[in-house]
Amino acid sequence: MVSGAPATGRTTLAREVARALTIPFLSKDLIKESLFDSLGTKAREWSKKLGLASIELLFEMVERQIEAGRSVVAERNYYRKYDVPRFERLRKAYAFRMVEVHCATDEETMRERMIGLAGTRERHAGHADGDEEHIWLGAALAHGMFDPLGVADQLIRVGTTDFTK
Repeated sequence: MVSGAPATGRTTLAREVARALTIPFLSKDLIKESLFDSLGTKAREWSKKLGLASIELLFEMVERQIEAGRSVVAERNYYRKYDVPRFERLRKAYAFRMVEVHCATDEETMRERMIGLAGTRERHAGHADGDEEHIWLGAALAHGMFDPLGVADQLIRVGTTDFTK
């Protein structure tokens, strides 16, 4: 799994890892954006609703890959409270090795990236991003909301402030 707070470069890194290992790449936002394209975009509440559906679909697709004995790269901003039990259930049901690649950068860089992505082709308009995205970020980081999950066999921490490094 590739984890970390929003705008830490998770998707960029996850795609490269999947490409290098020639294994499937699954992402909550890719699923969500496909749902936007097929079901339409609406207000922020609709985005949240599709986000929850996307998470369910992501875990279902991950499980199908694991069940088939395949490796997969799964990327999203995981939350310990909700996702640790999901991964623990998968670990009980299937024997597999899990690696968590955790992306991190400083809060200022995250905010700059979030602002830079808003309204671009890289960020689907359906996300309905607004000021609330920036308001809760500091508190979430302070409370460790995006810390590594601690359920993987191996944790790899990646500083993503400068992708050239």
